[in-house]
Amino acid sequence: MPFYANTHTLQSSAGRKTMACREDARAIIKRVMGCSDKDAVVFVGSGSTSASNLLVAKLKIKAIADFVNLRQLVE
Repeated sequence: MPFYANTHTLQSSAGRKTMACREDARAIIKRVMGCSDKDAVVFVGSGSTSASNLLVAKLKIKAIADFVNLRQLVE
């Protein structure tokens, strides 16, 4: 890529181009995977571990598991 900028920096032509490339990639992935308009493609860093960790954090799975384990200890 001859030009690169942070995709959150839309004030430069390089930033706008980088954002457009990212959105093109997102559309291609959705098409290839057979996604609908209701599906989302989320770029999360460095692979499936990052994606899993993000999902666990957003769904608060660790906190729920810790709560369940604490309840089992008390019962």
